[in-house]
Amino acid sequence: MSIYLGTDRVSSVLNQTTLTRDPVLQTLTVTPTRLQQVLTPGLNVEGYSQVTVNGDVNLLAENIKSGVSIFGVQGSYAGVIPTGTLNITSNNTYNVSNYASVNVNVPIPSGYISPSGNYNISSNGSYNIRAYETVNVNVPDSGITPVGNLSITSNGSYDVTNYASVGVNVPIPSGYLQPSGSRTITTNGTYDISSLSQVVINVAASVPDGYVRPAGTLNITSNGTRDVSSYANVNVNVSIPSGYIVPSGKKTVTANGTDIDITQYSSLDVNVPIPDGYIMPSGNQTITVNDTYDVRDKSSVTVNVPIPQGYIVPEGSQTITENNTYDVTDKAQVVVNVPIPEGYIKPTGTFYGVSNANSGQTYDVTQYASVYVPKLEKHLFVYSETEPEYPTEGMVWFKPL
Repeated sequence: MSIYLGTDRVSSVLNQTTLTRDPVLQTLTVTPTRLQQVLTPGLNVEGYSQVTVNGDVNLLAENIKSGVSIFGVQGSYAGVIPTGTLNITSNNTYNVSNYASVNVNVPIPSGYISPSGNYNISSNGSYNIRAYETVNVNVPDSGITPVGNLSITSNGSYDVTNYASVGVNVPIPSGYLQPSGSRTITTNGTYDISSLSQVVINVAASVPDGYVRPAGTLNITSNGTRDVSSYANVNVNVSIPSGYIVPSGKKTVTANGTDIDITQYSSLDVNVPIPDGYIMPSGNQTITVNDTYDVRDKSSVTVNVPIPQGYIVPEGSQTITENNTYDVTDKAQVVVNVPIPEGYIKPTGTFYGVSNANSGQTYDVTQYASVYVPKLEKHLFVYSETEPEYPTEGMVWFKPL
């Protein structure tokens, strides 16, 4: 007769009773640490059915400092004596284990500038203003009204001054394609993969004549040249000369300088910031009103100041032949050629025909611009007792005392 109570099995045979029970076990995974670990089963657990201890593929002699043993692996890494200077000209993380100093001189990246000055713009268009801090836009009231659409089907530069829009439809040149698909290659050879985006190489290995399968380990305790062609491993345990160190840790450099001491470090993180005031101009700003603009963060400007309402571009010429008031708003010039009315002349010269002898006479001076009239003279007649004479007309009689 047998009865079961949970995990206990009770057997009753005649007057003898035996009580048996299966042990409660658990599995355990252990990861080694720097400290000793004491592990005990959990509550209501008698023991472990399986214990797994994790390993680490990096637990190698060459990864452990010489003279140090970790989990039974004796270290063989001897370190180096840092010497020389590493010149660094770009931001990055560097391995400086072998250097005694670094010279960091990271230039300002290409494209970064310090905008300054003002650029004067007097006509609509796109301008490269990367080097300027401000632009002064003063587009005079003249221009055109772009109309129509220009269709473009090939790459190039086009004059679109007179167009309101462009339609660009450049076809893919002959010979260009879009790679896609994959191909698996299992034998050595030359293959055309111009239309493929991926190839999978799976060529079975073959051992040429003269090749060997290295095996065993060669122990080396001094520097020199060894033949290791038949060995699979070498165990190098060369004593570290005096003055050698094992660089470790990382040094961060944030400013340009020379002869920066990095003796104790194994890596260097260079992150020299861009100086204040330097920016990377990008993008375009469209300007439609005459004014002064801050364009320090722009790489180009497109100026399109419209002509104010009421302004026009006068053109053409108008000829005028009569005196009057004319509307010449849309004309660039007028040619005035009003003829002289019939009967009008232009008097010139001086008339000299007037004399004392012709006083009281009328002269025709139509063609002359002026008349010369001489001063009239009065003559005196002197009376003589011996030779009396009488004055003629125009003379004054005078008798001396």
